[in-house]
Amino acid sequence: MSDEEGFYWHRTHKIDEWVEREMIECVWEYVSEFYGVEEVIDLTEEQIEEIEAFRTELSEYHPLQYGFSWLINTHESETWELENDSVVG
Repeated sequence: MSDEEGFYWHRTHKIDEWVEREMIECVWEYVSEFYGVEEVIDLTEEQIEEIEAFRTELSEYHPLQYGFSWLINTHESETWELENDSVVG
């Protein structure tokens, strides 16, 4: 690449995806060990509230936000599915 084109980094989205995966894994490993649970659905609402309270103390740009977003969204989704499956089924 010539100097005239300036600095460029190809495929930076791949780095972003890698960071996201790493943060999801990091957050889940810590939370599951801290609370002694094996599945996201095993977390109680009180535990999720504690996690959300901790999360709000972090900068909105903190890399762990990826992991906490995934954890909270997964818990909400699995809880919703469980509640609706028991109503339908």
